[in-house]
Amino acid sequence: MRGSAVIIRLAIFTLVCICFYERALTRPQAEVPKVDLHAGTVLGTVETSPGGRLYYVFRSIPYAEPPVGERRFKPPVPPSASGRLANHLRWPPSCPQVIKEKQLKGVREIMGEEDCLYLNVFTPSMQVKKYPVMVYIHGGAFLTGNASRHDPKLFMDQDIVVVIIQYRLGVLGFLSTEDEVLPGNLGLMDQTLALRWVRENIARFGGDATRVTVCGLSAGAASAHMHLFNPHAEGLFSRAILMSGSALCPWALRKGHRKVAMTIGESLNCKSDPRAAGGVEKSKRLLECLRRAPLTELSEASCSHFMTTPFPMALQVWNSLPWETVPRVDGDYLPDHPARLLAQGRFHDVSIVTGVNLHEGRLVTQGMFSNPEVFRALATNFDSLAPSVALLFQEGDYWPGSLARRAFQYYLGGTEISASSHADEVALTQLFGDRFFKIPHDDTWNITWRHLRTGRVFTYELLYSRGQKVNLLGLALVACSSYTYL
Repeated sequence: MRGSAVIIRLAIFTLVCICFYERALTRPQAEVPKVDLHAGTVLGTVETSPGGRLYYVFRSIPYAEPPVGERRFKPPVPPSASGRLANHLRWPPSCPQVIKEKQLKGVREIMGEEDCLYLNVFTPSMQVKKYPVMVYIHGGAFLTGNASRHDPKLFMDQDIVVVIIQYRLGVLGFLSTEDEVLPGNLGLMDQTLALRWVRENIARFGGDATRVTVCGLSAGAASAHMHLFNPHAEGLFSRAILMSGSALCPWALRKGHRKVAMTIGESLNCKSDPRAAGGVEKSKRLLECLRRAPLTELSEASCSHFMTTPFPMALQVWNSLPWETVPRVDGDYLPDHPARLLAQGRFHDVSIVTGVNLHEGRLVTQGMFSNPEVFRALATNFDSLAPSVALLFQEGDYWPGSLARRAFQYYLGGTEISASSHADEVALTQLFGDRFFKIPHDDTWNITWRHLRTGRVFTYELLYSRGQKVNLLGLALVACSSYTYL
């Protein structure tokens, strides 16, 4: 009897296993998503959101021709039709950039590829109805960052399509000779072309091209804000979200691009034609040389130029490279200074959300208080370092030295700072947070709402840290914190 019972149990167990196996074989499988575009057909993947919802991911979709070879330092153009079937299973390569962690240790190592103008699309459905779209522009000081580090899977529990774009950075994205040869702002041009790609193609991914929100963090927020003034971006989005950044931030625009370009050219031994006294012809010669330069040598030359600026002060203040290759007023993609355009109401009439975090200044001070030499250098060379390096005042600003001294006097009671002083760290964090983020944020929303006709302005300050601490002060809420709450 006992043997018969065992056999019966084994038979039942085998039957159950067979049933489950057959059920698994006959269960409907999610089809591999496929979308036909002008440049070819793209395949995606099916993934599951935290809430258990299936969604579709399309990685590494090209929105421009690769900016390599003769296309280096040229405006982006849409990709040509190839008709090939592309299986986009991998994240796109980063645009060339210095690895910041190694740069801080004195090691200059470049990551990324010049063929980097890609975007990623995440969508919960491509068949039911058209969902609103969010286009995210990554931050990183216009020097670092990529699309692959941002995974919006939490969004996929909601009815929204997310597009994350990449754009040229640093020298390749923002170098300029300040003339028609190399006007600069190539990174902004890349972003604009990506927005145009969204308008023309997002319906194939379940998105509504009439409900596009451009969103960014830090330098991405400054970029998004600049597109409010960009005539080439008119009609490409209807809302904007600016997190910890705006076009009014002192780090978002710089002058003296031509001087930077010429200095980098000298580092690469770019010989100018002795018959060309200067101007456009000199710019053309320089551009030809820069276009031929190997990527590693070009990047090395740009790093060498940065290292001739007031270092190690600038490096320690910003915990990164100085803000040299960033957007500029070119009269085209950025017709005038954003402060003037904003005051005159010359921007697209769209609703915006703009906000900052409680301790934005920690982005700066977290690297300063580990090196007492920074403060000795600041005290010894205050008039030369504080205005241009510490507070990013520029040539043409009114009384930068006096302003810097008054700012330090107001926040710290003087220009002497102690690396061991808790009060000094808190005060300096407040100073940098106000200068680089909060005051530009307040000016942005306070002026914008006065000129809007149909759009609205919403503002926030993020205070909640979930108990996370990044240092003994517990000042955890820096620029990158906002992304956690998207």
